Amino acid sequence: MVRQPTVRILQTVVLALTCALLQVLAPAGPAAADITLSSAGKRINIRSVELKSGIHVSAIELFEALGGRIEWGALDKSLNVELAGHHWLFHLFSSFVGVDGDAHNLIYPVAYDDGDIMVSIATVAPILDFAFPRRIVWDRETTTLAIETDKFNVVEYAVHEKKNGLLLELILRRPLKFEAFSSEGNWLNISLQEGRLEPAEFNQRDRQGVVSEIKAYQFANSAQISFRFARDLGPFVTATETTPDRIQIIYEDSTYFPDYPVPGETRITATPDPIDLIIIDPGHGGRDAGAIGPHKNTKEKEIVLNIARYLKELIDDDPELTAIMTRSTDVFVPLETRAQIANDAGADLFISIHANASKKTKPCGSQTFFLAHAKNNDARAVAQLENAALQYEDRDPDDTSVVDFILLDMIQTEFQRESADLAELTQDQLEQELKIPSRGVDQAGFVVLNKAYMPSVLVETAFISNEKEEKELRKKSFQKDVAKAIYRSILAFKARYDPAY
Repeated sequence: MVRQPTVRILQTVVLALTCALLQVLAPAGPAAADITLSSAGKRINIRSVELKSGIHVSAIELFEALGGRIEWGALDKSLNVELAGHHWLFHLFSSFVGVDGDAHNLIYPVAYDDGDIMVSIATVAPILDFAFPRRIVWDRETTTLAIETDKFNVVEYAVHEKKNGLLLELILRRPLKFEAFSSEGNWLNISLQEGRLEPAEFNQRDRQGVVSEIKAYQFANSAQISFRFARDLGPFVTATETTPDRIQIIYEDSTYFPDYPVPGETRITATPDPIDLIIIDPGHGGRDAGAIGPHKNTKEKEIVLNIARYLKELIDDDPELTAIMTRSTDVFVPLETRAQIANDAGADLFISIHANASKKTKPCGSQTFFLAHAKNNDARAVAQLENAALQYEDRDPDDTSVVDFILLDMIQTEFQRESADLAELTQDQLEQELKIPSRGVDQAGFVVLNKAYMPSVLVETAFISNEKEEKELRKKSFQKDVAKAIYRSILAFKARYDPAY
């Protein structure tokens, strides 16, 4: 805003006269050492006074130092400030300040001292922090208002195109709550609570891979970044990672080749390959007892082995199916070895059998999982329980492959949809066959399902930690009913997906 010199002189005179009249209403406090505004190695002294309510600083000097434009309203005794795209409005003796029309409580009224407008630094600093593009922190002990040089907490994005899909990562300075959603036109929109970014820096960056357009927006309490893809990538899942903090958007893309080696010899046949080879995986075993029932000292490893044997008997009696067990006795088999057994055999389905457990005694019911990022704490707890077998494996402590299952390459295979269907069919049969509650289908990161290159599920038959269900798990009739339910789910899956049907 450009003003004529005479107008500026008149404003100054009016301000001086107004403040002189108001001076009797606002007694000056004792002088305080000037506070310091620190930014990128530069230090600017800002006039301050010590009042009963604490240190107050010159609003005019503060906002001018920050690069704001200031205008005094003589009639309504207001201070108007334009700073970083935001409009601030102070009124003398008011304990509220307006920022873009929203009222913020300063707690202590705007004061007058020696011809200057004074605001409480302790209460105005947090408001500055959210409305200024850089982080601003007030340090009472050093009387320093520091503007951090790392001004944004949303700083970068990266696109990784895999053979089986696409991974988009948003790099953060610190963890942020977010929501991701699709919109028409192949747009992916990520809204970040308390996100701070420089829209121009994102909008002007070179596009990466299938990203054809980027639009970034900064709002008062949030930020949004929208990515437009050159083509429809379908559904996605989200995850978060650390070191550095980042948000992951994971797409499965069937137009890519799966990112894994083809196990065994490649078989080229003139007729479609039927679904006929089933891997039955009794959980735990040997030195890994699994969960132990608190009432009857029931060992999970023994119960699930019995169920697996009954299931194998049913499959062996079916001329169209063949079963292989990852263990047929009480021996310990590493989790990844179980998947390798299935891969080497060229199996069509992988079914891992377990008994659930909880620190509480009330949880009950059956549940079926497939491999994907866990969506809730209960699913994460189940995965943690079943992945605990890793502690019994002889591993290099520096080997990070035990957590590889959370990566894009490991969960986004062409079999995830089929695994979800198999889980649903299995849970439907369990619900019909067993006289216990159904906990439905869920997803989580199970190491035993990781790298099994076929439709795979993990069945939690019942809660061994629940007194009633522990008794059921010990019964042969219950074990046979579980096996029957799983067998019927295999038949239902075969009817749906087998090319011969």
